[in-house]
Amino acid sequence: METSHDVRIWAIETVRGKRRTTYRVRWLVAGKKFGEYFATVGLADSFRSDLVTASRKGEAFDTESGLPVLLMRKLATKPWFEFAREYADMKWPNSSPRYRKSTAESLGRITLAMTSNRGSLPEVGSPEGRALRQALMSLFNPRRGQPHCPAG
Repeated sequence: METSHDVRIWAIETVRGKRRTTYRVRWLVAGKKFGEYFATVGLADSFRSDLVTASRKGEAFDTESGLPVLLMRKLATKPWFEFAREYADMKWPNSSPRYRKSTAESLGRITLAMTSNRGSLPEVGSPEGRALRQALMSLFNPRRGQPHCPAG
């Protein structure tokens, strides 16, 4: 990972679209441009202030992602499953039942894709596809708590 202290952060840019207005934060790291869009000016300002604070503290910025190294480490330390559970918990209260089911299904399928051994034989004792998907859906359902794992 290459890093640089050569960072320049610009003001928040308002982008007026046909359907909605978004706000873009733009910055430069070692001559490479980066940008991130946000739905509200508050979110954009918060992200920009994080970049400015990191720059003022003298933190190195990654030249590939454009993010401060400490922020990248913080994002990378959370395991996928923990992140997915927190995401499901966050989305749950304000979602319709159909959206809740869709979220649980999607997180389950993503988890399977991230953890499966493509092209290899299934491990002995590992559950089959349907049972595994049902168990993962239960895990991503905050109301159910502990999943029901069918025997077999």
